[in-house]
Parts: sequence; structure tokens; C-alpha cells
Amino acid sequence: MQPLWTTKQVAEKTNRSERSVERDREQGKGCRYVQFGRLIRYRPEDVEKDIAARVRGSDTAALKLQVEAASHNDAATLSNYSRPLKRQSPEHDDPRNRA
Repeated sequence: MQPLWTTKQVAEKTNRSERSVERDREQGKGCRYVQFGRLIRYRPEDVEKDIAARVRGSDTAALKLQVEAASHNDAATLSNYSRPLKRQSPEHDDPRNRA
């Protein structure tokens, strides 16, 4: 098992303030955490999944599938989505090339 991270470590890894991490946790927006009484700790894999879930852009759907597959430890599914996306050539879009 990996060592658990403190709020300060999570803040450093995500380039945010400790208060922002705490606020997100209090509002239910932050990543999953472990609580021992008043002591709060974070599992590194939960922080990494939270970061991956927040990625935005044109390949977000493919990345989301990768995160879901990884969270289910389904290596076969993950390998299907980790291949580069195939780009179609411009000739493919040309209506003159259709049979």
C-alpha cells in the first residue's frame, strides 16, 4: 500500500491552496479521502483519478473511458481505448471518391 497524502501534499501536487482542497472536500466536490477521527488523508490513486476526471478537451470521452476501465482494473478494456485515434484522410471525405 502506498503512503497516504496529507491535505498539504494534495494541494502541492495539484498546485492549489490547502484551503481550496479543504473547501472542495467540505462541499463534496473534492476527491475521495480517508478519515481517521479528525485526521484526513488521501490515497494517491484517488487524487490521480480525480485529476483525470477533470480533464477537458476534444478527447475527454476517450479519457473518461480509460479512467473508468482503470478504476475497474479491466486491462483488456483499457487497452482498447489507449490506442491512438485513427484519423481519416481528406480523400475519405471527398464526395467524388464515393462509389
